[in-house]
Amino acid sequence: MTDIQQQAAWTVRIPFHDVDMHGHVHNSVYFPYCETAITEYLRQQGLSEVFSPTAHDYAYHVHKVEFTFHRPSFFEQQLYFHVQPAKLSRTTIEFRVSVYATEEPTPRVQARIVWVCVQNRQIRVQAIAPAVREALIPLLES
Repeated sequence: MTDIQQQAAWTVRIPFHDVDMHGHVHNSVYFPYCETAITEYLRQQGLSEVFSPTAHDYAYHVHKVEFTFHRPSFFEQQLYFHVQPAKLSRTTIEFRVSVYATEEPTPRVQARIVWVCVQNRQIRVQAIAPAVREALIPLLES
């Protein structure tokens, strides 16, 4: 197993329904892939509970998404998603996701996804909970 495979938060083998008429993964499919990779990363870090909207009076909504596409991916190809919490502000968390194919040292796709913390009932932006902040600080990229 390569380093890319070992360090992946999530992997997927591209199903046919995610391929567009040009024969490669449709760009829009990468967003749910990256959201799943972030969720899996948080689960692997033992953070599912601190991010659970049903357990707290806050939730995280997507605020901003940015993708850079370097090379296409194709049906049946195995992709590896690496997740890194990158920035933490008073109200937002930025994740960086890099998508690799087997045995490739450079990513095919890179994403920046920013979540904003909101109060559940009023959907009003609020400060990130101390428990979440404390859990993420050690994971931030250097």
